[in-house]
Amino acid sequence: MTHFSQIMLAKVDIAFAEMLQSKQSADKDAWLLAAYTSYAYRAGNSCLILSASLSQISFMHPNGLSIGRFSADWSAQQHQCRWWQHDDASTPLVWQENRLYLRRAWQDEQFIQASIQQRLGMISEVMQPLTPWLTSLFQPSPTNNTEPNWQLIACTLASRSQFSIITGGPGTGKTTTVVRLLALLHRLAQQSTPSQSLQVGLSAPKIGRAHV
Repeated sequence: MTHFSQIMLAKVDIAFAEMLQSKQSADKDAWLLAAYTSYAYRAGNSCLILSASLSQISFMHPNGLSIGRFSADWSAQQHQCRWWQHDDASTPLVWQENRLYLRRAWQDEQFIQASIQQRLGMISEVMQPLTPWLTSLFQPSPTNNTEPNWQLIACTLASRSQFSIITGGPGTGKTTTVVRLLALLHRLAQQSTPSQSLQVGLSAPKIGRAHV
């Protein structure tokens, strides 16, 4: 027996799909794809991941009534519907490989990708010896501990790079590492340009999580 998960669409998701339907008619699979992409965006996702599991989702109206499910050949909509043609800049959605985006989210992702690529091509100007500052920020490991200090290594590499990602499981010290990295970058900024403060941008897409 196939078990279906239920997703309650919001009125704004339904209104978005209805608006597209009013401008250019499409079938139910296209309607559900548009509404579900709006749902995914509101949930904090840049896109809707398209996979076979979509056929196992049952969609509900905010009033509790069933809207229905995708048909078995929902993927045919990639070429049948004009709402998301990749080569048409006027479409409200973008279907790229196995991802469906709101166009503005797709444009944002393209901008971020281009910015990262630009940073990766830049040469770091950090030439000062970091050992004295790193020593003051990170306590020496116990003499019987042969494990590398991964927080220190991450901080060192990030300070020498134009773009870095610090990742790790719960309790591995990501926040501590970032705090010490900011302290190090602040010292580097003071040494290179004493009259100018370090500028830090902070974003937090979800409660309890922040990205510097």
